[in-house]
Amino acid sequence: MARLMADVEMFKAVFEHHIALKDAGVAIDGFLDLDSFGLALSYLKRGLTLGYKDQSKLHSTFHLKPNSQRTRWQKLARKGPVMETSLTSLERSTYLAHGLRIITLALEKTWPCIDPECMENGRHTAAKADCKVIQLMVKRGLWFLRRARVSEETFCGGEHRRMIHRGADWPGRGRPWLPELFTRSDGASASRWAHAVGGGM
Repeated sequence: MARLMADVEMFKAVFEHHIALKDAGVAIDGFLDLDSFGLALSYLKRGLTLGYKDQSKLHSTFHLKPNSQRTRWQKLARKGPVMETSLTSLERSTYLAHGLRIITLALEKTWPCIDPECMENGRHTAAKADCKVIQLMVKRGLWFLRRARVSEETFCGGEHRRMIHRGADWPGRGRPWLPELFTRSDGASASRWAHAVGGGM
């Protein structure tokens, strides 16, 4: 899922960068259909997020219930011992994989960009490092890697993760979509939800 959301994030960066250009007065309507682009991204993101939360064990009340509170039938139905998953560890590893893929895709693929600052003699610069869209993509990939911190212990601080879920210091417009997989619709984090369901797990 981290890889798939990274693929979506790339097109989101293209869209948000060019929306910013349009708002700044740059004429781009003849080059990119931003309305259709944005609508398609919005529907895709909504479908992925809702589908993941509906199917994933991360948001399952059974999964969040401590093993000691599960009935014998529930344990047998799982066909073996149930290992408790660290939700913060899962979240952190997802951010690491997501950030790395964003940077890899930014540098390996060709992305649409009509930013005037990237043009040389009427053509887009061949140097990826000079492209504003690719710069934004790399900054967003680094945002995830830096938010993952150096270890799970330093990552799992409540305030630190709340800032991630709010998209604090997110490069460019909007906010990151991936952290929404780790929050409920009311904004509560999955690990805090697990704590409440587990009665202090």
